[in-house]
Amino acid sequence: RQPTIAEIAALADIKVERADHILRVVRPELRLDDVLHNKGEDEASQSLGDLIGKLLPNSIEMPMDVIEGNLLWERVEQIVTPVELEILYFRFGLSTENGRLLKYSQIAKRLHMSRYHVIRSEKRAIERLRRELTNSIQESEC
Repeated sequence: RQPTIAEIAALADIKVERADHILRVVRPELRLDDVLHNKGEDEASQSLGDLIGKLLPNSIEMPMDVIEGNLLWERVEQIVTPVELEILYFRFGLSTENGRLLKYSQIAKRLHMSRYHVIRSEKRAIERLRRELTNSIQESEC
C-alpha cells in the first residue's frame, strides 16, 4: 500500500501540511514513451508522444530547427541573387500562404518575366547552391 501523508510527514520529521504541499507540487517524471492508458489487449496503448503528436499541428517546429533553418536561408541569400531567391521561394512553395508550388508560368507572370527566363534562373540558382554545398563538404573533409 502507499504510505499516508501523515506517515510520510512523521518519517520526514515535517508537518503534515508541508508534506501534503510537497506531494502536490512534486510530479512524477513523464517520458514520451510512457503509456498513458491501457484500453485492453485488443486496443493499442497510447504513449504520451503519440498524444502530443496528435494534438500539435504539423506546422510547429522545434526551436533548433527554426534557428538552423534561418541560418541556412541566410547563407542561401548570400549565394543567389534576389530574383533567383524569389523564384526558389515560389517554385518550392515557400512564399505562398498555403505552401502550394507554383508553375513556371505562374512565377513568370508574378515577376513580369518570360517563362524561359524563370527556368534558366532557377537552374542557375540551384547549380550555384550545389557548387557551394560541394565546396563546403570538401572543405569540411580536409
